[in-house]
Amino acid sequence: RCDSPSESDVLSDSGIVNSTSVCSVRSCICKKGFASRADGTSCEGRKLREPCQDDEDCNGHIANAVCLPIRKVCFCASGFQEELLDVCNRRKINDYCVKDSDCEDAVPFSHCKLNSSNQRVCKCNSGHQVNNIST
Repeated sequence: RCDSPSESDVLSDSGIVNSTSVCSVRSCICKKGFASRADGTSCEGRKLREPCQDDEDCNGHIANAVCLPIRKVCFCASGFQEELLDVCNRRKINDYCVKDSDCEDAVPFSHCKLNSSNQRVCKCNSGHQVNNIST
C-alpha cells in the first residue's frame, strides 16, 4: 500500500506518493531514475555504476547518463565524464579520456592522446587550437 511514505516523499491531494515513487497494483514502486533503498522504505536517485535495465533508469535522475547494454549499469554517455557518482559533465580539452570518441563527442576536432605524463587526455586535432570563447 502507499499510505506511509518516508519523510522525503510528498503526498498529492489524493494521498498517493508522487515525488520518487508511484502506486501500482496497491504497492509502491520507484519512478524511473530511482531505486529502492536496501530496507525498502524509500526511493533514492540512481547513481552511476548502479544496476539498470534501460537508459531511462539512469537519465531519469542523472542528465547525460546511459545504461550500458551488456554490463547493465549506469554510465556517462560518450563525451561526458563522471563526477561524484551522480553527475555527468561534458569533457573539455585536457580532460582524461580512454578513446577518441570520449573527446570528439564533446569537443569538435579533438581526439584522445597520450600526454608527457603518460595519461590519456583530450587534445585538439592537428591544425586546430583551443577556443576559449563560450557560445
